[in-house]
Amino acid sequence: MRPFYAALLGGMLFCSCGSLMVYGALHMEVGATNQVDVWLERAEPGTTYQFQSSTNLMTPWENLGNPIVGDGRFHTERDFNDTSAGFYRAIETNIPAVRLELQSDLLDSSIFGRHATLAGGAVNFIEGRTEHFQAYAFDGANMLDLPIIGSVDALTLSMDVYLDDITGATTMLFDSGSLPGNVQLYLRDNHSGTHTGDGKDRDVGLVFKVHGNTGGNGVTGESVETTYRRFAEHSLDFLMTVSHERRNHPEHNWLHLAVTYAPSEKRVDFYINGMHDGTQYFTVAQPSVLDASRIGSDLARANPLIGKISDFNIYDTVLSAEQIRAKADFRQDLWAVRDIEQWTSDRTFYVDGATGSDGNDGSVGTPLSSIGEAVDRVNALSATMAPGSRIVIKPGVYREGGIVLKKNGTRFKPIIIEAETPGTVTLSGSEVWDDDAWSETAPGSGIWTHAWAYNFGRSTTNVFDETTEARYRREIVSMDGELLRPYMTLASLQAAPDPSNDAYMTDEHAFYVDEDNDLIYVRTTGDPNTSLLEVGIHEELLRLNLYFNNCEYVVIRGIRVQHSASFYGYHKGALNIVGSKYLLIEDCEIIDNGSSGLKSSGSGYNTVIRRCSFDRNGREGLSLVRGYSRAWVQDCAVEQNQWRNDLGNYTGPDLAGIGKIMFSSRLYFERTRVSKHNYTGLWADAQNWDITVDDGYFSENQGAIWFEINTLNQEAINNSCYENRNAAIIMDAESNRVENNLLKQTGLVSWRGMLASSRTVRTKQANIPDIYAAKDAVVRNNVVASAGTSGSLHHFDDSTIIPDSMISADNVYYAPYTANLFNIAGSAMPFSTWHDNYLYDSTSQLLPVGSPPFVNDGSVTISFESDWVVAPESRTALQVPIVLSMAVDDAITVDLSVEDVTAAKGADFRVIGSGQITFSPLERSRVISVPIARDLIAESEETFRLQLSNPGNASMGSITTFTVRIPANTD
Repeated sequence: MRPFYAALLGGMLFCSCGSLMVYGALHMEVGATNQVDVWLERAEPGTTYQFQSSTNLMTPWENLGNPIVGDGRFHTERDFNDTSAGFYRAIETNIPAVRLELQSDLLDSSIFGRHATLAGGAVNFIEGRTEHFQAYAFDGANMLDLPIIGSVDALTLSMDVYLDDITGATTMLFDSGSLPGNVQLYLRDNHSGTHTGDGKDRDVGLVFKVHGNTGGNGVTGESVETTYRRFAEHSLDFLMTVSHERRNHPEHNWLHLAVTYAPSEKRVDFYINGMHDGTQYFTVAQPSVLDASRIGSDLARANPLIGKISDFNIYDTVLSAEQIRAKADFRQDLWAVRDIEQWTSDRTFYVDGATGSDGNDGSVGTPLSSIGEAVDRVNALSATMAPGSRIVIKPGVYREGGIVLKKNGTRFKPIIIEAETPGTVTLSGSEVWDDDAWSETAPGSGIWTHAWAYNFGRSTTNVFDETTEARYRREIVSMDGELLRPYMTLASLQAAPDPSNDAYMTDEHAFYVDEDNDLIYVRTTGDPNTSLLEVGIHEELLRLNLYFNNCEYVVIRGIRVQHSASFYGYHKGALNIVGSKYLLIEDCEIIDNGSSGLKSSGSGYNTVIRRCSFDRNGREGLSLVRGYSRAWVQDCAVEQNQWRNDLGNYTGPDLAGIGKIMFSSRLYFERTRVSKHNYTGLWADAQNWDITVDDGYFSENQGAIWFEINTLNQEAINNSCYENRNAAIIMDAESNRVENNLLKQTGLVSWRGMLASSRTVRTKQANIPDIYAAKDAVVRNNVVASAGTSGSLHHFDDSTIIPDSMISADNVYYAPYTANLFNIAGSAMPFSTWHDNYLYDSTSQLLPVGSPPFVNDGSVTISFESDWVVAPESRTALQVPIVLSMAVDDAITVDLSVEDVTAAKGADFRVIGSGQITFSPLERSRVISVPIARDLIAESEETFRLQLSNPGNASMGSITTFTVRIPANTD
């Protein structure tokens, strides 16, 4: 087929003859018969696609439809030649009546042309929700006016807002007048004029008003106000206090606000950052009337907004909760998602440990020999030359450490450090010990000894006895690729191996270092003289940051990072990121390190971490601490971390597979597998907001998810929690959403389902106590089951934390016992008391004893989620979901095979995880990663297929073949 050029102009795709370019999800080619062939990576329901000739813009747009079914292609017959051109555009089902993107202009980008005009003051565009967006700044004197829209039967207002200050009782966001049907949207400070010195007692809510309505819950019956989450309550400092560390990064403080109004139902729904914030009703409601309107104050220029707005939308329909959530989703604006297809490289340094030399120039024919030298070459470039540098590493083990990247990339020219083939490059902090001078202390003892040539020293802080000392040692020793278990005395090592100690590493393979006599002892079933022994000698292996100079626009891809030898107390990650932003870390393995695997701290933001493994690290596998914002962790596995803490009998803070998350906002954990920790799987510690844990799998942890003393908007949704030993989901934070989770717990513990509690902490300002409680929560559509003999399915440790706004509904409970299933403030009760008297779960049900959920009755099927996709080479890896029709308490298997068709496995693509795929009990989906080779060689379209077969404990579903098309390149 003869391809043609596609360029993005003002939200449309401009098409003319030339070489194929791919922007976003829409791809086009022109056939030999001049037929336009258009397809999408994934067609969105409710969206249609249209074409218009650019030679006659007066002609109507031609509807092409939506290729939801079939192979995803749709066609239009048109006579294309070398001079003809046209536009393609995607049209939402719900077209906004007004859309002000506020990116350097006041134009309405909907199809209606209702442009805004300045109403006083000066036009003022400044940096928006990220450095790559703009927003309109309102200073109290400059407002924006909109023309008349008229009467609408339904209404949605949607916008991104940043509050600089609240100066009075009312802060007007939108005002269409004071006649019947006119609407207003504003913030109301219920404590205005009565604040204490630091203003922390503010109570600022969102109000929607329709003139002429009655029966609302606001100050007057014409208005309704959200009574759920507040913008500035006792936690005002999170949004507005200049001195708070969150104000150092504006991204933390943007809010997406949406309000829907359905007059026929007399109903108003509030949404904050995509989360449903409650429903209010009028007793009498009328259609809204949008006369000439104003943004940023009322029509009398009073009650001004001091802050910023971007992406302001008015719809003449009620958007669904899913549509609003999509508009508020920060992930679409992340640098590594939005801009990846436009990245370019100016220079490449090649590294080959087998054939290279650090005296070479780093070209493909004369590569360097070390990763550190390649990074130093980038560091030696000027600030204007370093962007666009790429380091490509050939397969091998690179025994290096202390590598520090000191330069930044730019938005479209990142610095990239990547394995040529993901999974074939290891950055190791260890050196090989191969002098074959080991001797067995006694024949057949299995205890071998050797001179110890290292002097690590050790932290003496908090070392009280033999067991706690294990937490503060640095030695890390590996034999034949397996970490050896450290012991603190020779006598302990000489004792018989204990299989109960095999949680992190096999107890029969262990070591002890006698520093006084410079000897090492190893217990093994093999012979150290014929084994590969490695000793960790480097601490942090790769660091993004030099002192306080943050790194920006950096990609790390496809590298294994292992064997760092860090002191616990220093808390240096093997991959250490300090205060950096605009990062992509993908397809990496960070395993078998002495302290944390990946540690990211220091107010970093705008980061994507995907398809990575964090296993068997001494502290957290993944640590995001102190002021992180806008991070998306997707398709990662976190398993068997915290072994130094566990061996040292430590029970204090810093204990989690993922944690210790503090002072952070807008974090999204998606399809993350967290298992086998003697501590919490994921721990969101103090003063976080907007953290979502979605579609994760948590098994064999002490607890699964813990939202502790957080502020607002924590979500645990669509997760499966299986055989965690304590409460699966713990909430002692405000405004939680716990929905659509599957929980099955075992063991004799106090709480096996969900625990809610309250906590008093001290704030940084004026030492004022704040109460963080499990209030204002939505607990809905969960299945909570116990396989033990006692314990609470749902537990509140404080009866005062259950306000009227608590929503607990449509849950399903099961236990093989009937007594004391629920507990409030120490008062145990059966389901009937909980259900009938307290009305906390009045729409939920308790399954009869002997009828447990998740039983595999033979009806479960396994299938691909869809049957095709278009994957351009600019896409680093394709994610292919395999789904079960239902979650069962059983392991499910299926075979995955690959058919090349016209693409070649290994050259054009790889499949990570082909062979037998295993679903653990209660697991609902698995995602297969398929990296696409980025060779950019001129070639025609290529195709390959994935095939499911031979299911175990299940039957095949409707979609057993998944076809991948790689579009043609004509460079």
